Amino acid sequence: MKLPHPTPQAQIPAAERWTDVTKTFGHDNPQRARQIADKIIAFGIRSIFDIGCGNMKLAEFLAPENVGYIPADVVQRSPECLVVDLNADPVPHCAAECVVMIGVAEFVNDIERVLAEIASHYDRVLLTLSPLQTVYEQVWYGKPHTITCSHVSAHSLASFRQMFARYFMLEDIDVITTGQYLLLGRSHRTLNNARVPSLNKTNGNAEPGVTDNSIDFDRLADGFEAHIFKSVPFHSMFLRTAALVADRVVRPGTTCVDLGCSTGRFARLLRRQITAVVPVEILCVDIAPEMIEEARRKNDHPLTRFVCADILSCDLPQSAAFISCLFTLQFLSAEDRLRVLRRVHDVLDWRGAVVVAEKVLEEGGRQQMGNHYLLNSYKREMGLSDDAVLAKERAVRSALRPLTSRECKALFAEAGFARVQTLISAFGWELYLLEKQ
Repeated sequence: MKLPHPTPQAQIPAAERWTDVTKTFGHDNPQRARQIADKIIAFGIRSIFDIGCGNMKLAEFLAPENVGYIPADVVQRSPECLVVDLNADPVPHCAAECVVMIGVAEFVNDIERVLAEIASHYDRVLLTLSPLQTVYEQVWYGKPHTITCSHVSAHSLASFRQMFARYFMLEDIDVITTGQYLLLGRSHRTLNNARVPSLNKTNGNAEPGVTDNSIDFDRLADGFEAHIFKSVPFHSMFLRTAALVADRVVRPGTTCVDLGCSTGRFARLLRRQITAVVPVEILCVDIAPEMIEEARRKNDHPLTRFVCADILSCDLPQSAAFISCLFTLQFLSAEDRLRVLRRVHDVLDWRGAVVVAEKVLEEGGRQQMGNHYLLNSYKREMGLSDDAVLAKERAVRSALRPLTSRECKALFAEAGFARVQTLISAFGWELYLLEKQ
């Protein structure tokens, strides 16, 4: 949608407006580039085409992870930078997995045309979207941000997601510190030629691996990260918070352990979070071979080790500074959970920390039904059909063995943990911090 009153700034030719790189928003906000880099690394993206690269700060954060980087902008920022004006030129074709557009969509007259061109050639897109409400408030009340006043269009999240879904399956959505939405999508063209499941409102079936009242994690491995994003509200927040806990307790030479690592997304995020603390080993354990294979494919860091084993009996380091068990214990009986928790307590350094994410039950039926309603509403908002929601519900009820929050905390205490804190609670999912003292 067009903004109500185009400002003089918006009518300055783009090349003239952005010639001075110190006038770009990204120049003054390296934190945004760091957050974008974290997302790229967490999802195992190996190469990007950065349209609207600005001062190319993103390249600095991606270089240590050997992520391929191709810059482009409306003016030439460096000898290797491609020059492209998305309001006049088609999207260039280059050898990259993902197109990144940070702070670009609002300056494009026909963003749907751009999305269609990206989807026809690239596997993924990662972009920011400034909330329509914020833009309108700034324009109408005469307090426009210097960047906002040069925007040429704006979208609400709902309308943009509807457009986005025509070309991409939404893999992740987040809000970064600038107040912008961050959307990651995989093109339908890629989905049609791969095993990654496409979940949308016209598809009445749940994805492979969630059928017949069961969850087959080997079959689910390819699309697991999209699956859990659509199933667990605020999943990215759970992972980021857990990584912040680790950042507080790890030190050079210590070890982190991720029990039930699935495809290794948290391990990748954790490695990024503790990048200043080196060397740190990360041991990742999962019982599903396909999950471990996918995790290894996405992460080849020499100090991250993936082991296919049962967490009830796997070898653990003699001392660990940080241990995570995210959305894993809920599949075990109370007795087996206690066994795992006691093992974790025994190997945890006295200064260390454990984070556990769990599906929990409410004590009262009314509260439980409230969470049930909110959770299913969330899944529908994420694009799942009623049939897909029902298939997930049946599979989860067969596979999960959730306890109440009170019962979880009782198990933590019985395992020997002296301090238990609830860090996040949302729609029947909770994140706990456990410490020895």
